[in-house]
Amino acid sequence: MLTILRNSILLIGVMVFAFLLLQDNKELMGAVMKVARSGLSASPGRASQSSPTEDNSSSDGSEIVIEADSRGHYYLTAEIGGRDINFLVDTGATAVALTLDDAQTIGFPVHQLEYSGRSNTANGQIRVAPLVIDEIIIDGHSVTNVQGSVSEAPLHISLLGMSFLRKLAGFEVKNDRLILRW
Repeated sequence: MLTILRNSILLIGVMVFAFLLLQDNKELMGAVMKVARSGLSASPGRASQSSPTEDNSSSDGSEIVIEADSRGHYYLTAEIGGRDINFLVDTGATAVALTLDDAQTIGFPVHQLEYSGRSNTANGQIRVAPLVIDEIIIDGHSVTNVQGSVSEAPLHISLLGMSFLRKLAGFEVKNDRLILRW
């Protein structure tokens, strides 16, 4: 009887976890689809330029401000290889992580990728194909030689991680706005 009760509680716990996971992915996919349909031009997450708030000798003194969406996520569009790629800004990602489709769109030979790297994610360890992105452009501002990867596990949207953010003059989150500084 105790074994049946324990197994029942375990099953209920797994079902609740699966339900919460599916709900979270459903909301994320809804937000991604909304961003994709709007082209990021009229929705939260659009980038706008503002005046610099302080002098930084390693920058050109400009900022891009990105508004958070309703869940507090920051989405933007960047140009890579002449193509627009939608990103979720992810300070928890060590490097830029491209979806397989985005990697193919910008010209990486996806059928030749070598999944020789490993990455730790919230869902466990995954294999990745390391690569270098020659240039990422956001609103006319360029960052070059950015470490990235393509995940063997499917991503719903590419992630703009710390390998990009570290190359900026600075960034901060303030009042539901992400400020990128060049």
